[in-house]
Amino acid sequence: MDLAERISTLRRVNGLSARQLAALVDVAPTTVTRIESGAVSRRSTWRRRS
Repeated sequence: MDLAERISTLRRVNGLSARQLAALVDVAPTTVTRIESGAVSRRSTWRRRS
């Protein structure tokens, strides 16, 4: 299981929407979606929302 799959699975198992997870980790909801789809790699720099 890769990182994207793991995040997506854990989010769903815990009953969270992408928006809710984003709020918890202080990133934009699109960041969560991009991570889960594999569009963002582990090596990318993730910035907190301003």
